[in-house]
Amino acid sequence: KADGRLPPDLSFIASCRVDLMDTPCLEHMKKAGFRLIGYGVESFSRNTLREYGKEEIYDKIDTTLKNTIDAGIKPFLDIILVSPESTFEDVSYTLGKCVEYMGKGCEISIYPTVVPFAGSGMCEDPNLQSLIRYEFITIPRTQVGVWRGVSIEPRRGELKDFVVNVNWAVKKNISKLTAEYGITRFPSRLRSLVLIWSVQELYPNMLSCAKDVTFDSIIKAAGVNVSKTL
Repeated sequence: KADGRLPPDLSFIASCRVDLMDTPCLEHMKKAGFRLIGYGVESFSRNTLREYGKEEIYDKIDTTLKNTIDAGIKPFLDIILVSPESTFEDVSYTLGKCVEYMGKGCEISIYPTVVPFAGSGMCEDPNLQSLIRYEFITIPRTQVGVWRGVSIEPRRGELKDFVVNVNWAVKKNISKLTAEYGITRFPSRLRSLVLIWSVQELYPNMLSCAKDVTFDSIIKAAGVNVSKTL
């Protein structure tokens, strides 16, 4: 950039373990032009992280996210909201922390449940086989079909209902946003806002910290000029 071989506004993104990032590295990355770092946080609940085999990152999450924000780099967090052994307390705490960090400028992608990727430890766990939901898909322009794992459902009945209800509400609200405001693109941050809004509709006492996530805030986040659509 200094000698003109690279554009001065060229920026970079990266992925990193949240427990391996430190302040000196962040400072160097900011100077080099990094604007976003993706962290696979997965959950803010210690119990859920233990289930994922990632309990060692628990004490590092808040510090690393604060340091990343302070360095002027945007954190992007991947979150799996409901694990096979989750409790409502785990889910509520993680969702509340998502709202907190969205308010601090983080980008967050929230997956409702664990996706059972073939070969992963959870996908191969015999104790979880009864919780894996499959769908049959046909490969386009062929007669070949395969069964594909879609999600690993929670074990607790109340959370099974939670996942079904929230997924239904998200689809309903996305359809509403598309029909009424012409929004057809839902990147991860916008979809996550819709999910939080949907949870508030269904479980109003679950997220008192999310009162600022409203229909109007989602419209604004989508970049829609409401006055032109009314």
